[in-house]
Amino acid sequence: MNKIALIALASIAGVASAQPATVADFGTINSAESSISFDIAANEVAWVSFTVGADFGAGSFFEISTVDLVGAGNIDTELGLYDAAGNLVANDDDGAFATASLLSFGDGSGRDDLDEAGSAATAGQDGAVLAAGTYFLAIGEFNVDFNPTAFDVVSTGADTGGTIVLTYFSSIPSPAGLGLLAAGGLVATRRRRA
Repeated sequence: MNKIALIALASIAGVASAQPATVADFGTINSAESSISFDIAANEVAWVSFTVGADFGAGSFFEISTVDLVGAGNIDTELGLYDAAGNLVANDDDGAFATASLLSFGDGSGRDDLDEAGSAATAGQDGAVLAAGTYFLAIGEFNVDFNPTAFDVVSTGADTGGTIVLTYFSSIPSPAGLGLLAAGGLVATRRRRA
């Protein structure tokens, strides 16, 4: 192989995949619960983005599902989570009620009403605490192929479309020492000499 061909291959290998256009952005994830809804067409893949901040760490928890806030599933969905470089982190089909999907990361405790058993058995089932950074969630109706790189997702199902309700829940432990400040336990003063 000549030198020009090697340079061209090195350049291609270093190019990141173009990030997908999103229907919504949850912004930076905090200790919160939030929900959005959007319409999806048959064989469409919709993308939602969010950012995990640097304050995620031990004891943090994040789960996202196609289960609405009262725990009811909607249409038959699949979820795939990709990092900012387009690498598949995890995917799920039917991990929540009936045909709803659920991804769960971290050390903490999830909402007990999201999985079919009505327990927190699924808490952290998809991996450790998510690293800080931007993530892209691919949502489609069954059947969806989540390829491992390049944000390559294809919906091949015959569903007719519908409204997706996407809910996330997260918890981040308070940093050490903030509890004392909140309780009024630490107040620094300096007396002025006359």
